[in-house]
Amino acid sequence: STLLQRALGEARGLLAGQPPGAEAAVVLCGSTVEVPRGELSDDLGGVVATLGDVPPSLGACDLSAALLEARRLLGTRPGAVHVFSDEAGPTMIPSAQDELGRLVGAGHALVPHPIHAEPPRNLLPVYAGWEEGLEGGRVVVRVRGWGPVSREAACEVDLPDGERIRVFVEVP
Repeated sequence: STLLQRALGEARGLLAGQPPGAEAAVVLCGSTVEVPRGELSDDLGGVVATLGDVPPSLGACDLSAALLEARRLLGTRPGAVHVFSDEAGPTMIPSAQDELGRLVGAGHALVPHPIHAEPPRNLLPVYAGWEEGLEGGRVVVRVRGWGPVSREAACEVDLPDGERIRVFVEVP
């Protein structure tokens, strides 16, 4: 399954385990920030239903805006904000530091739920190189896999100037 599907499954499990009378809301953070029900609700089945068909988003998550929305929902009541994230992007967490501080400063807890892909196994790099091209060029990595299904794998590549970058390869 995708990381989004795994995150949704974990969120459903968390909501299903809440005691009777607990209130919850879902804040979706993709290319936009949305609150499907608009407020906290003790109808946890209805809150879970808002997780039904969340499509993947092409835009980056504005975690700061999502945390601001969560803080607005909680108001002065103490509560916990559970963040399900693949932690992708080098600026998502640093750009949300101020809002993280406000959330915790208001007496709320922040509970991270990192969702990461399994590390690739049984793969063999068969080629890694630099190809000149537009805008300087590109890193080319070819990998051979022996697993039962095609998959995308993340690889760390050390560039000649000492910089390390993450690239993704499609492994047949």
